[in-house]
Amino acid sequence: MRIQELCFLPGVIFPWVLAHATFPKHIRAYNRKLRKQLDALDHHLGTPSYFFINHPAPSVLTELIDGLRHVLQESDASFSNVDAWKRQLGLDKELSREAQKQRIWTPLFKELVDLLRPFCSGPKKHYLAKTVTAEHIPQQAFDRTSRLMHLSHPALWKDRPGLVKRRYYSVP
Repeated sequence: MRIQELCFLPGVIFPWVLAHATFPKHIRAYNRKLRKQLDALDHHLGTPSYFFINHPAPSVLTELIDGLRHVLQESDASFSNVDAWKRQLGLDKELSREAQKQRIWTPLFKELVDLLRPFCSGPKKHYLAKTVTAEHIPQQAFDRTSRLMHLSHPALWKDRPGLVKRRYYSVP
């Protein structure tokens, strides 16, 4: 059951995070554009206020502009939670990069190889050993782990057992 969960997880996480990470990116770009427009409006408001010293319109517009700037700052600050969540989940690289380069795969492969190790060929003493070394895990475990993930999500993971092996040994 756990093997199915591990193979299912990337297919849900990648599209969901991609959707939730691209939305703040578009909002931030839109906010930058609005800030430029507010700066231009604020600059132009300074000129007529010289001629209309006692008129309340420029001060009202200045208050509205300040209020809008505050809303834009709060909007940008709220998306820092999405960035922190993305890093914690293991999607700390640019989302435009290959899915295989994301850090999320490392803990998945670590657990998946450990679960598949008893089902691979080799002496029983190797997969029951407390300390795991290179000779304790047969290549077949890495091959099957990579193949399972590729069969589950061919668009996200190309069948690369060597990369699974490097990720497995990179975790302490």
